[in-house]
Amino acid sequence: MVIEDMLELGVAAMLPVYEGGNVTRLIASDGTEMVDSRTCRTVLKYFARLFGIDLSAVRKSYGKAINKRHAVPIPFGANMILVPVKIRKNPLGENDGTFGYVNFKEVLRIDGENCNFSHITLKCGKTVDILSSRSTMLEYMKNARLVESLYMQRHFYGASAECKGASFSSPIGQEQDVLREGRDNLRFIKEKGLLGENLQDQDDLLRIYLLELLVKVLLQHKDDKNPR
Repeated sequence: MVIEDMLELGVAAMLPVYEGGNVTRLIASDGTEMVDSRTCRTVLKYFARLFGIDLSAVRKSYGKAINKRHAVPIPFGANMILVPVKIRKNPLGENDGTFGYVNFKEVLRIDGENCNFSHITLKCGKTVDILSSRSTMLEYMKNARLVESLYMQRHFYGASAECKGASFSSPIGQEQDVLREGRDNLRFIKEKGLLGENLQDQDDLLRIYLLELLVKVLLQHKDDKNPR
């Protein structure tokens, strides 16, 4: 099996491992696994070339949109949004890397009570041990959901509307779109159990999310008043 076969099956995770060297273990959507002799960083760059993506530009663009500088989810497509996750604590080599990537679209559940560790269960049934707390991973999932919404808006909804000759210049229409998106996002977060069981954590996450949504509405109104 070659790495292009994994892309066809759907990438669920890519993890740095030491197996005869610093290599990458890939898990497909159906649970199939393979090892690529290249590092995780190199495999990610290879994916970027295949998809025609500028990793630096994508990180900067979506990081700015969700107000994050680190652990920015990378959208390769509607069904492949890779979230950076810490896998290694003490890499053997200085440049071996500590991060792997989990496809947000393939995450089924996040478990863990320890403040430094958590476990991701993929839809295929495979599990991935993460060196980050469950609350941190829930935050990463929320960010990935926001990136997914932005990606879909930029690459699908916007293009579809342009083809139909629709106009997005109305502030009321924009606000309704944003609020509709917000309701869908909150429903997704609740259905997936991404809010956690702690009530304070739920309140904090919802408050952060709603503030981000409010900022998005205000920025859209500002753009309406000050067209470029």
